[in-house]
Amino acid sequence: MERLKRNALLFLILSAVCLIGCASTAPLPANITFIAPSPNISPQLSAFFGVWKGKWHSSQDVTLVIEMVDSNYADVIFSVGALAASGITPQNSFYYMRGEVISDSAIGWATANGNRFVFEMQTGSNEIKGYFVEGSTGAKVIANMVRVNVEELANVKIHKYPYVEYTHPAKSSKEFAYDNNICWREAEKETALLSPDIRRYTVWEKLDLCLRDFGWKPVKNDSQADVQL
Repeated sequence: MERLKRNALLFLILSAVCLIGCASTAPLPANITFIAPSPNISPQLSAFFGVWKGKWHSSQDVTLVIEMVDSNYADVIFSVGALAASGITPQNSFYYMRGEVISDSAIGWATANGNRFVFEMQTGSNEIKGYFVEGSTGAKVIANMVRVNVEELANVKIHKYPYVEYTHPAKSSKEFAYDNNICWREAEKETALLSPDIRRYTVWEKLDLCLRDFGWKPVKNDSQADVQL
């Protein structure tokens, strides 16, 4: 009986999660924007950058896209497919998250209802283990995920940008922070009506142009001239 209760709980958890997926696969937006990580963060952390696929509880498709990662957070697209046995028609397909960097080998986030997602990098940097932890009971569902080539993403336009630092002949790093904040606010205002996937790369491009207008010149790391995914 206890085992039946546990299986029923896992079924309910997965059914709730699958509300953001689709019937057979975990879909993605039409545009994905990748901004290469800084060479100053640890190799273990920068290894999260890219696309990962797997299954929750060996039965439900899940895709994790790490568009950008730094020492504090990661910009994530998270998508799951429907659990075939649930019979539930998903209402949404994917969503955007700001993931917290837990350690050099783990990122995650909490939901409003107390549930938590954690993704841990495995040895070799080509596998991730994902955990969905139900907040009220502590019940856990696991996903084993592997890195996939972005070229395998059908019907998705990929936007790749290198990591860029800026220099100015007369201004300090403190003044850069000030100008950068101004440019971010302006870029977000100008792109407020765009769809989220288009907005992400458009904001970055407008930010870059704005900083140039303030006299900041990009200094691109030659080793990251081409974003590797």
